[in-house]
Amino acid sequence: MKSCSTLMFVIFVLMGCSLEPETSAVVKTLLSQEASPEMSQVALNQLKWQSAALSSYQFEFSWQCFCLPDYVAPVLVTVREGIIDSVVYTHTRLSVDADKLSRYLTIDELFTFIQSAIDEEAIKIVSEYDLEYGFPTKVWIDWNAMIADEERGFQVSNLVEVEFGANQIWIIQDLPITEIDIRPVLSQPLNQKRFTSVEATVNGYLPDSCTQLHRIQQTRLGQTVYLRFRSKRPKEIACLQIITEVSYKVILDSKFIPGQTYELQVNGKSKVFNL
Repeated sequence: MKSCSTLMFVIFVLMGCSLEPETSAVVKTLLSQEASPEMSQVALNQLKWQSAALSSYQFEFSWQCFCLPDYVAPVLVTVREGIIDSVVYTHTRLSVDADKLSRYLTIDELFTFIQSAIDEEAIKIVSEYDLEYGFPTKVWIDWNAMIADEERGFQVSNLVEVEFGANQIWIIQDLPITEIDIRPVLSQPLNQKRFTSVEATVNGYLPDSCTQLHRIQQTRLGQTVYLRFRSKRPKEIACLQIITEVSYKVILDSKFIPGQTYELQVNGKSKVFNL
């Protein structure tokens, strides 16, 4: 019952947004009474991935199968605007030969790979997904019990957002947060009610000399306000491992009613407050 409630909540939130055609198709699959548990799990996580709207990212990847060592060797895949930009072997940092690039898939294509196994009624599908972004982290598929060694799977790890600059690729990650403080800054009447504006002081740190604050995202759902501090650092650049403490003040883009309880979440760290 809990998983069903979670499913409907995610659908409700996303239906309030302008959905792409392929996302709308996933919603229809989730709402279909004919959807199998495996199909619903894939569709729900695919919705989560699509709502994250990451078009450029990198991740570590390896095929799991009874294949040649070169085929299953771990690689680092970089995707630019939904298309694979480069693939390098994790251990050697050498580029994968051009004639072997077709072995590797974007996250969207990995979802298609899983869906094809469902459509072909594979006898066994085991899959795990990232809790935040929904991308598949570990998959194992057995298509036919009568055929030996045709099983195939993959592993995905260390996925991060990237941005392509003129001469540099930037790694985009959450800023580590150490402390959150809340204080009211202004109280004013509105429609016969008194509302209060709130200022949040967020303390954290930059983990090295290259990392800098990139952007601050703010959303609200009910009584919970979400702040996300994103940092950026240049890819494959040697940086001094010096921690720099930082503090930012943010006026929350919401009005708060005195006497009610609210929650502020910043990069997974939570602060409950009332005014």
